Amino acid sequence: MAWILNNYSIFVSVTFIKMSLNKNKIVGYTALVIAILGSALILIGVLKYPEYAIGFSITGVGFYAIAWAFNALRGRI
Repeated sequence: MAWILNNYSIFVSVTFIKMSLNKNKIVGYTALVIAILGSALILIGVLKYPEYAIGFSITGVGFYAIAWAFNALRGRI
């Protein structure tokens, strides 16, 4: 616990919370974010730009492949 002097000259108690993120959780969250971005790319290509849907879809599948590789590495690094 730390005491900080704020703008109004009143001491405020601040408690620092330690987040327990290890390497595996960070890699897992990264894989989830990359998979969501891949889904977003595929949906944007299909719904908004149908004439470029093949490019967006290939890129989205590439994002899925990277997310899969991150998920496969998640206990080995």
